[in-house]
Amino acid sequence: MVTNDILYVAFIYLSSTDGIAKKIISQAKGFSKLGGKCSLLCCEDNNIVHLEFVNGEVTKKTIKSKVNNMDSSSRERVMSIHELIRVAYKLIENKRMNIYIRHMIPTSEFIGFLRHAKKMGHKVGYEIPTYPYFYEQFNVAHNKGKAVFKILNDMIFWPFIYRYVDKIFTIVSNSKVKVFRKMHLITNGVELEEEFKYIKRTINDSSFNMIGVGTIWPYHGYERVIAAIEECGGRLKNGLKVRFHIVGESKELSRLKEICENKHLMNHVIFHGKKFGSELNVIYEDSHIGVGTLALKKRNADIDTAIKNIEYFSKALPVISSGKIFNVSLDSGLVYISKDNSNLDLNDVFKFYQSFDSNVTKNIFSEIISTFTWDSITADIYRQLNDN
Repeated sequence: MVTNDILYVAFIYLSSTDGIAKKIISQAKGFSKLGGKCSLLCCEDNNIVHLEFVNGEVTKKTIKSKVNNMDSSSRERVMSIHELIRVAYKLIENKRMNIYIRHMIPTSEFIGFLRHAKKMGHKVGYEIPTYPYFYEQFNVAHNKGKAVFKILNDMIFWPFIYRYVDKIFTIVSNSKVKVFRKMHLITNGVELEEEFKYIKRTINDSSFNMIGVGTIWPYHGYERVIAAIEECGGRLKNGLKVRFHIVGESKELSRLKEICENKHLMNHVIFHGKKFGSELNVIYEDSHIGVGTLALKKRNADIDTAIKNIEYFSKALPVISSGKIFNVSLDSGLVYISKDNSNLDLNDVFKFYQSFDSNVTKNIFSEIISTFTWDSITADIYRQLNDN
């Protein structure tokens, strides 16, 4: 018996400003538009919450039990996961539904839940947000010992996860990685708040503006843009002033600010902090190109999987990256690739922008964006899960 109802289990703490939390909510909305109900089980503050979505809207919110906060120790986080799983057991009791789980710290209790779900005939999909992720996880970790322990734990439980799930949905970041039989490749997406609007930008304030949005990690390689601005003296050969707008916050920002201050580039690199809604849209409208991930080698990747790239496309912006973007042809004229080990030439980037400005049409953007909406991605996940 095929059911359209989905239980989505994610050990994520909801926040209106967190990109991952926004992704989870967008996926739940997408699942709920497939003719059934999506029950999202996640965390908020010190609670496990159960959100029911119908046709893209939250219809009910229930607090199920208490858990530790998101800044708790590893041991306390495992205890919170066990509580999340305990609630999930109750939600599938005497019901027939699809189950979709975002990767979390695996434990014997978690494997027991997967085994029980399979025995009861539920279809189980498991999402690995980035694959492979071991290199990235170790590289960005402040505590390397904990990172190694976590990676080893994942490796121990991986065969059991693979055995009990029906399908694994993953975003691949390395083109050379082995894709297992149960794996189905997906992408990150965007939730369009309104119909796509094509903006034909002009350079009318004597400056060429680049924008980088989101939580910033070392592998985003923003220092390459800063170095390129210094190399060209802050101006292109045609006299245009270069500006790089950084929107977002992270521990990486203090290092980038120090670099800019030491190189006297604060007039060219603008740190906006967190911006949302109309304030962010104003910066987008004045920008000419979006900065994706420019140091993919730091995460052992050659595919740029960042959500921000899709957001740039939704704002009618081309993207500069150090790798390919899944499902986007280089012939589209939307992506400029600058390899990690090369100097970034901003005059060359501007030539790319001029070509983009002349050749890329609204139809090209519309076709690309249609494949990256969460509605289309979740529909694909549902089909793959139920075609087994």
